[in-house]
Amino acid sequence: MKKLYIVRHGQSEGNIIKHVSFAHTPITEKGRNDAYRLGKRLKREKIKVDIIFYSPLTRSAQTLEAIKEGGFDISQIQVKPNPLLQEINRKEFEGKPSDEYYAKRSESGLPVNDYRCKGGESENDVKKRAIKFLDNFKSSKFDSVLIVTHGHFIAWIMILLGFSDIGHMHGASLSLVKINGNNARVAFLDDISHLK
Repeated sequence: MKKLYIVRHGQSEGNIIKHVSFAHTPITEKGRNDAYRLGKRLKREKIKVDIIFYSPLTRSAQTLEAIKEGGFDISQIQVKPNPLLQEINRKEFEGKPSDEYYAKRSESGLPVNDYRCKGGESENDVKKRAIKFLDNFKSSKFDSVLIVTHGHFIAWIMILLGFSDIGHMHGASLSLVKINGNNARVAFLDDISHLK
């Protein structure tokens, strides 16, 4: 049985102002503190992983750094950026209010998963990345993996594993999915007990 620990990045500046932010939005002080507390939890619970993959976008890298500062020892663990884990790219709307993107998508008349803005990705593109990641994980030598990623990517991972759309995930939340072949079971989802 394989274990997939899933961390959503800590609260970002883009989250607060509700703007589209693909690339370089940093995490807030709250995001950093929440990720630090998650690191303390991972240490306290003696979570063991074979490898950590993180989205190379700034907010995920900063979340991983704060987790490490919280005491989760990653010195003996492989840590690799993985572009498959990136957030959906909505390049045309970068830095603009999220509502503008959703309005344009609605006006397009296309199915939600097919709409792709100029220079960006569709939800189906993100789904393809999630499929590739899961295939790679299932066929890898790693039994326990932790990923630091984004909301859209997490939603597609969960849908592909047979779970309904999970909705909004909290920043610096922790989920665990146990995978055995084509069967998956959620041990916990969007857990923020370390923030209470």
